[in-house]
Amino acid sequence: DDTFLSLDGTKDFVKLGRLKDFEASDQLSFSVDFRKENAGDGDMRLVWNHRKLGLAVEEDGLRLYVASADKPFYESTLIDDLGLDDTELHQAIVILDAATDHLQVLLDGDVVYEEQQERDMDIVGAGGREAGWLLGTPWGHEFKGDIHDFRLEADAQFMLIDDASLIA
Repeated sequence: DDTFLSLDGTKDFVKLGRLKDFEASDQLSFSVDFRKENAGDGDMRLVWNHRKLGLAVEEDGLRLYVASADKPFYESTLIDDLGLDDTELHQAIVILDAATDHLQVLLDGDVVYEEQQERDMDIVGAGGREAGWLLGTPWGHEFKGDIHDFRLEADAQFMLIDDASLIA
């Protein structure tokens, strides 16, 4: 498919809005297919819902931001050494169940991060200041590349894994 969204990294982004059907759900998953324009680009916010959930591409890895009752939103998790220092097409999937505090991240079909009950994840509510979903961001750390697909669902279907080393 040749259809994609191209962002040049200069304050361009797509505002998807609040998507209110997802605001009250403790379960959420999203997938994004993306291609970086330059292999060595640094911290670029790819998918963002301020103070709830965010995913950035950081050099060869992913940086994940998740709302938490016991930590500030900007206290993020870096999943590095994923081979994202290229310009190939990749798919990232984030699966979250805030009720059970279970989080899983997949890259190109492989589980690259899993966290279970290490923190009190809380993606419902933003104190009445819901920001909504963005592809890219307008205030720094802009994504430079192409977004080929974005999907959001109000459920969490986790992949079963055998490798206990992935669990935080």
